[in-house]
Amino acid sequence: MHNSLALAGEVGELANLVKKYDRGDFPFAHLLDLLPGELADIAIYVVKLAYQSGIDLEAALLAKLSENENRFPRIRE
Repeated sequence: MHNSLALAGEVGELANLVKKYDRGDFPFAHLLDLLPGELADIAIYVVKLAYQSGIDLEAALLAKLSENENRFPRIRE
C-alpha cells in the first residue's frame, strides 16, 4: 500500500509542476528541466509495484501497446 500511495504522491508532484507552468510561474524550459526527475520518481514506484506484485512489466507494456494499436490504428495518409 505504501508504494501505491507514494506513486500517487509523485504523480501529484508532476501535476503540480504542470499547474505552476500553466499559470505562468516559470517558463516551459524550466518545466522540461524538472520533468526527468519527476518522471524518474514515478517510474521507480511503478517498477517497485510491478516487482512486488510479480508482474512482468515489460510483457505488460508490450501487451498494452499491442492492444492500443488495435484499438487506435494509425491513420496513414
